Amino acid sequence: MSKPFFAEIIELSEFENHFQERAVSEEELLDLLREVEELLHAKTLDLILEELPEEYHGDFLGIFHLDQDNATHWVFLEERSPSIKDRVMVKLAEFKEYLLEELKG
Repeated sequence: MSKPFFAEIIELSEFENHFQERAVSEEELLDLLREVEELLHAKTLDLILEELPEEYHGDFLGIFHLDQDNATHWVFLEERSPSIKDRVMVKLAEFKEYLLEELKG
């Protein structure tokens, strides 16, 4: 299965460390990381749409649907919303921090 173009900005090491500190089995670790990755993928797509002007949503979703792992999607997005990648990365980092805090309880 291919990864979406924005997978490059999703770092799971903090989550992996957190789960390893809880001494989960290797199988549980992989399952948990897969779930976190899926959650972060959904959140990242949501953040992209939040930052992209609404008039471009249909065009973006159309090209994304055809080829999710095409790195040139950032070019499309940046042409329509300059610095979108940077803004998404900042918001994603905030979400990851929140999620880690929730996991730590």
